[in-house]
Amino acid sequence: MRNSIPGMLTPFDAPIGVPKDNDDEFLVNLSEAPTGGGYLIPDGDYPAVLVDLRKGFSKSGNPQWIWTFAIMSGEHAGKEFPLFTAIIPSALWKVAETVEALGLGKGGTVSKFTKSEALSRRCIISIRKDTYNGQERSSIAKVLPHPDGPGPVTGFNPKKASDDPVPF
Repeated sequence: MRNSIPGMLTPFDAPIGVPKDNDDEFLVNLSEAPTGGGYLIPDGDYPAVLVDLRKGFSKSGNPQWIWTFAIMSGEHAGKEFPLFTAIIPSALWKVAETVEALGLGKGGTVSKFTKSEALSRRCIISIRKDTYNGQERSSIAKVLPHPDGPGPVTGFNPKKASDDPVPF
């Protein structure tokens, strides 16, 4: 029964993974895992809520904000999609589109807000199919204002596939 779950190393394959080992270390063999990934859902406009916002850097080293939106209702409720907005002059239109859709500011002005002010705001995400690393996936093409305003949304906690325990 050794290696009965693809990619999962047993205690015989790795020095960690047995009870009482270091809970801060994780080891999995991904040498045969496909790259890319993500969800593939039908193109369309979906009501969404902002569930995370963080600062980071793009692969080219530019500062960016990473917005994570979750679909609020329907068959795809709970599916999360990231939106990467580079903080460079040629891409500020995308930042403005997102900030305006969430009711956090207006283009042509200086907008300042906190993460807690931004989280739980609703909008419409326009999902389109694209190709990344040779694999089709759905991604956010545009962020639009929600017809009922930005909210904030309270009590949003959809069940996600990641909430289910992994069967062993």
